[in-house]
Amino acid sequence: MFGFANGLLLLLLAAAVIDFAPVVRRRLPPASWWNDERLLFTPRGGDLRQKYGAWSFLLGVMVYEFIVVFNNSMARENCPWLQTRVSPVLDWVMYLCFGFKILLGTKYNGRSMVCAGLLYFVARWVYFNGQNIWWLGLCVALLAAKDVPLRRVMKAFLACGVPTLALVELLHFAGIIAPDAASERNGSYRLMFGYGHPNTFGGVMFGLLLAWVLLRRARLTWPELVGVAAVGVFLMVGPKSRSAALCTFLLVLLLALAKLRTRRGLHPGGRPLAALCAATVPVLAAVSYILPLFVVKIGPWANDIGPGWLKKLDDLLTCRISLAWAAYRVFDIKIAGQMLPDWPALDNIFVYLLYLTGPVMVVLVCALMMAALYGYARRGQWQAVACLLVMLAYGYMESQVTHLTSDPALLLLCGARSDRDLIRTGEQRALVEGVFDVGEAAFPALAEYGVEPEDGELFLTRTLTADGRSGARINARAVPLSVLRAVAAGLVTVHGQQDTQSIRSEPEQLAMLDGYAANAAVR
Repeated sequence: MFGFANGLLLLLLAAAVIDFAPVVRRRLPPASWWNDERLLFTPRGGDLRQKYGAWSFLLGVMVYEFIVVFNNSMARENCPWLQTRVSPVLDWVMYLCFGFKILLGTKYNGRSMVCAGLLYFVARWVYFNGQNIWWLGLCVALLAAKDVPLRRVMKAFLACGVPTLALVELLHFAGIIAPDAASERNGSYRLMFGYGHPNTFGGVMFGLLLAWVLLRRARLTWPELVGVAAVGVFLMVGPKSRSAALCTFLLVLLLALAKLRTRRGLHPGGRPLAALCAATVPVLAAVSYILPLFVVKIGPWANDIGPGWLKKLDDLLTCRISLAWAAYRVFDIKIAGQMLPDWPALDNIFVYLLYLTGPVMVVLVCALMMAALYGYARRGQWQAVACLLVMLAYGYMESQVTHLTSDPALLLLCGARSDRDLIRTGEQRALVEGVFDVGEAAFPALAEYGVEPEDGELFLTRTLTADGRSGARINARAVPLSVLRAVAAGLVTVHGQQDTQSIRSEPEQLAMLDGYAANAAVR
């Protein structure tokens, strides 16, 4: 996606130059350029461009939702080609739909063009450092959403998300997708409903619930609010996704207050109330950054902290505070972000964005959230305000607002599909190497692939060339990519919410059983 990111930036720059040319030639007053909206490049076909631009954006939203709900379910364990072949194609379809809407189907004035250009420039800069494809997708989607009615977007979101989730659950309960998968926490088992982690299912459900609330908004009835509360009870009891459940209950409370405030019609908020709503963003950010400073370590485990009140709060928030404390001691803050390792897992969105995207993007994101909260409160759209406040609360406990991706270098060592965009601009090839210490117990398994360690070490090498070719070597000997993938599978485990499912594979189960019975030599 590096090519897309650069291409969109260049096209936006070219559009800005063409759009500003009449001002330079004194054919358009600067005030008109700054305030009057118009399509980029040329005004020709304006109605058709806006019509099909909106449809293009809605298609992109539906593709995005399908990728998240279905391709990121455990269906990818049954059908690996969903991730290796289908997802890359769908990613390009999604980005092209958003790009078409941004460049050809959206009206801009000078003010909005400057804001969009600066936001995307920083987002692309951050993406090149952090290499989080979902972060880039979120920023592009925000730019493409301009001028598309919210109701149409939510209808498209639900039209794809609900049937896709129903399909995942149908396959799950039919015994096809992860029928017996469960997660354990504090001695109790949590159902995962066809996903790699209970919180993933909780996040999908919570997102669909928010979309439905935004679709209904002022028309919400009291029985429907009871139904929303019932969803929260299900999330607490079924997958035991505490963050999604607590935020659902908070959503019910805020929607009830909004309904009482608007029972006699639209009730715009005054400036103090709107400012109070907007202030929740910096307040929550400050709490996220300051609370870990009070942590006192009293034991070896990550959540062995004091004082007592902070320990109780940390347990309620499932270690969000103690993990942020660990991040303060492990990571450095980079101005434009960085790629993050697997530990410590940063589920607080403010801390996560600080390290992944850097302080510049954190300030921009907080400013956008504050402006949105202030504007909706001033217009009296309290249901939208409730949803934004709940999303802030959810972000305090989960970073699913942006989707984590794996370190591409590590995936290449594990035999992941190559991508020429990973080669640095101007270079003809890329080389990734890894050295692994292996014990004697692994020698028989390696011998099945004709691999013999040298002094107990394995040297894995993967090369990529600009013409699309790739090579794999183990101890300087050329091997097929399938052999590199099989050998690396026993050496590396990618720790992510949905990447720790090797225990479900038949070879892994047989190996565990033979290890318990001490009869590995018989095999």
